[in-house]
Amino acid sequence: MYPMTPNPCDELSKFILRLLESFSKQIMAIDDSILELLKDSQFNSNPDFMEFIAHFNKGRYYHFQCEGYMKCLVLTKCYSPMSISYWLNTLVYPAVKHFTEALACLDKVEAVPVLESNPEFKNMLEKVDVFKEISMKITESVKMYNL
Repeated sequence: MYPMTPNPCDELSKFILRLLESFSKQIMAIDDSILELLKDSQFNSNPDFMEFIAHFNKGRYYHFQCEGYMKCLVLTKCYSPMSISYWLNTLVYPAVKHFTEALACLDKVEAVPVLESNPEFKNMLEKVDVFKEISMKITESVKMYNL
């Protein structure tokens, strides 16, 4: 039997997986706030807020696939450049695109003073700030793959 040789991608991938899991928790927390805000007619009739939700949900869809694929990479330790490139191009980049579009829509909602003063909306914005911080950490970590 051959001894296991350490793979430099393994520790990085495990770290990214932990970040992705934290990101998932933040997504679910934001979802909870969205559900609360949809009870308010000022939000559920706002087209920018509805567009935010649509893009956020698409980003969430790709993110959860992204997390699952990374779990598979970590468990199988198959860190081929092709596998990582697939993960990036097919799952990470679409998630980033939709989350970026969602945040642009959220900026429009934030510009409406009546909506901005809602306490649940303020709470959601705090969650979004944490979401952005984790997102930046993931982005910086992914660059370490050096593809």
